[in-house]
Amino acid sequence: MSEGWTLVQCSYAVILPTLNGMKTIERAIDSIMGQTVAPTAVCAVDGGSRDGTWQRLVDYAKEYPEVFIACRNDLPDKHSVVIVHHYNKALDILQGLDIDFQYYFFHADDCVFPRDYVEKLAVRMSEDRIDVASGDWGVPLPLDRQKAPQGAGRLVTRRVMKELGFRFPTMYGYESWLLHKAEQLGFRLECYTDLRFELLTRFGIEAWHPTPEDTPDMPTGGHSFYEWGRGMRLLGYHPLYVLLRLFSDLLWNASIPRKYAIRMAWDYFETFWNPTVRLDPYCRTDYDKVYKDHMTAKQIIRVGYALAFPVSNLSRLFRWKQCSRIW
Repeated sequence: MSEGWTLVQCSYAVILPTLNGMKTIERAIDSIMGQTVAPTAVCAVDGGSRDGTWQRLVDYAKEYPEVFIACRNDLPDKHSVVIVHHYNKALDILQGLDIDFQYYFFHADDCVFPRDYVEKLAVRMSEDRIDVASGDWGVPLPLDRQKAPQGAGRLVTRRVMKELGFRFPTMYGYESWLLHKAEQLGFRLECYTDLRFELLTRFGIEAWHPTPEDTPDMPTGGHSFYEWGRGMRLLGYHPLYVLLRLFSDLLWNASIPRKYAIRMAWDYFETFWNPTVRLDPYCRTDYDKVYKDHMTAKQIIRVGYALAFPVSNLSRLFRWKQCSRIW
């Protein structure tokens, strides 16, 4: 155990989706297998890699036969939204093990964690009575200055996953849905910004590592934020908040290229008027009324915060040139 920490026991299952992640997969897996609190089970789901990733997963399964599970889940669509299917497949497999994991850890094939990351995270969650938490790789603060738990590096208690039926909805914004839904159900969330981990690829642009022939409309590779705007719409984000977020991203968010910030806003508003978008199978809006009311109230509060403190927000405008932008 790490000095100063008193975690006695922590059983957790790791869910790791991957596609053509050979450049980073070994570092990602080694960082979780080398944790001071070892994982109880690791379920890696390959989406049809053609770069050797699948064979490497098989090798890990042979090296850690009691812990590591490698499976394939080939799907015709290679965009990052299909990760939700891999999440659900892994959850089905883990449920079949008949193990009452205390936590579920959501990994990514391009993230590397310090050796005591899970240990420290679990201890702090226990002390603070938090059910969904993560560390931070340095994503900029949102308009309301409150960071949500990151997608990768997220630790979720069993009771949250049980309430959610151990399943994600197959829609855009599924990762954020878990946060909003858990909050609506009364669970507490936290992003511990002092627990840092490393993202090995360029945020959003290289995510999901597709090959050019898989995504001919996106020559740069990755989802390029195209699904984020639709996700915000489906999650119930207020139009005014989306506009304020666009303003914020354009001025001082160094992690999102300007053209993708505009694209997110465009994709959000396009769902209101473009009927072809609403035919997209991942554009689901069948939420219960309690969730819708929760999101409406939350978005009103977030908009109010941004508008109530214009001096605090706008003062950053004069420092935006200091940002190391990605164009």
